[in-house]
Amino acid sequence: MAPPLRTVVVVGAALIGDDGRLLIAKRPPGGSYGEHWEFPGGKVEARETDAQALVRELQEELDITVAVGDLIARAEQDYPRFRIDLRVYRCALVSGTPTPKEALALRWVRLAEGVDETVGLPFPPADLPALHALRAAAGLPFAPPDPPTQR
Repeated sequence: MAPPLRTVVVVGAALIGDDGRLLIAKRPPGGSYGEHWEFPGGKVEARETDAQALVRELQEELDITVAVGDLIARAEQDYPRFRIDLRVYRCALVSGTPTPKEALALRWVRLAEGVDETVGLPFPPADLPALHALRAAAGLPFAPPDPPTQR
């Protein structure tokens, strides 16, 4: 019997701009789900709250300051050597202009007024519950994701 997988807590930001668009980040090639789109964020370190980790990660990765709001969705996903517990929070930009330091690219997408610019974009499975919650909040129909192509 295999030992239980180590769980890594990861936080993601559903950063909604003043114009209502959502910021997504493209993972670099080569890693797990390389070149898939995701909610920007990262790992929660020891003795950090989710909000503290999200503020730190977005400062480090995008050079921005955010205010962290409500939890939108939570999902677990198993990888070969660990499990992630992804928690995605609604966030608002306080200062700065998002600049990718680790992501391959950033993209502002519309999820409103009958427009869903995430359709056809690949997302890791753990990101999908938050994406579906945002779609539902915008009154958009369920759109099945493209199947992930790599781990």
